[in-house]
Amino acid sequence: MIYRPSASHTWQHCALSLQAPEDTRSKAAADLGTAAHALLDRCHLLGTLPHSHIGEVTYKGITVTEEMADAVQYVIDYVNSYVAAAKGNIEELSEQRVDPVRILKGVVSAQEAAGTADRVLKTVSARTGTLIDITVIDFKHGLMFVPLEHENEEDHVLSRFNPQLMQYLLAAVSESPQTPHTMHIVIIQPRATGDEGPVREIEVTREDLEEYRKNLIKRLKSIQKDPVQAKAGQIGRAHV
Repeated sequence: MIYRPSASHTWQHCALSLQAPEDTRSKAAADLGTAAHALLDRCHLLGTLPHSHIGEVTYKGITVTEEMADAVQYVIDYVNSYVAAAKGNIEELSEQRVDPVRILKGVVSAQEAAGTADRVLKTVSARTGTLIDITVIDFKHGLMFVPLEHENEEDHVLSRFNPQLMQYLLAAVSESPQTPHTMHIVIIQPRATGDEGPVREIEVTREDLEEYRKNLIKRLKSIQKDPVQAKAGQIGRAHV
């Protein structure tokens, strides 16, 4: 069974979604988002600016527009400002495949809960080599506002934080030989309107991540014991 981070909000609430057929209703929006991510990756590989690619064809024949270029520039600007402000050496991992299998202690097999994070930024002390920080960035090109933190307790399942970002962060930490002093998760969503703005960032404490890890293990074991359950049981309310 595959527990994808990108679908974590669904399967962590409702195990039946893991067996449901792919929903194609939002395929056009998903394709547009994939095209924007392809542009981001192209700019990273070539060292170019998004606006230099306007008019080019990317994923599934989708043309790069000024709006898409503006959105991708938000991500590049954030990363550049992060690097400029960092107190240490930065390792920037683009479209990074991360897998939490080690930290989940045999509950899942390799790649079952893995996913691809848009950016993983690691700050390492230039003097001691100590891992100072891990920051996971998720670029969302959609119009629907995606919260980084749930304000209502009834919306919590495994954590008050965005489940996709938490699974990416857990995986990034799992693969790291050192535990970072600090951790952050970031959503960059330029096209969505909201009081919090297009860039939303929050620090995740070690206690936060450990609570999520324990709850995730409980949830995975619960799903494996009863794959056709419809709800998340005592961990939180199900949205089906």
